[in-house]
Amino acid sequence: MSVNQVHLLGWCGHDPEIRSVGHNNVCKASFTLCTGSKYKTQDGREVDDTAWHNIVAWRTQADLAQKYIRKGSQIFIIGHLSYRKY
Repeated sequence: MSVNQVHLLGWCGHDPEIRSVGHNNVCKASFTLCTGSKYKTQDGREVDDTAWHNIVAWRTQADLAQKYIRKGSQIFIIGHLSYRKY
């Protein structure tokens, strides 16, 4: 048994891009999410640890993203991780 669940709290990097995909015109929303923190090293230097995540939402969640999410919105995402190979 394996668990693949992630909880992300961060800020939206740009307005969601909405597309209809396939012959069924399934709604897809894509946007970026910025997460991060600041910490100090042993020598007193402050380091900004920022990560960008590519978020994809489908169907009902895509409709909600289009309606409520804007650039700069603070949002909480629960989903699963997937990696792509090119």
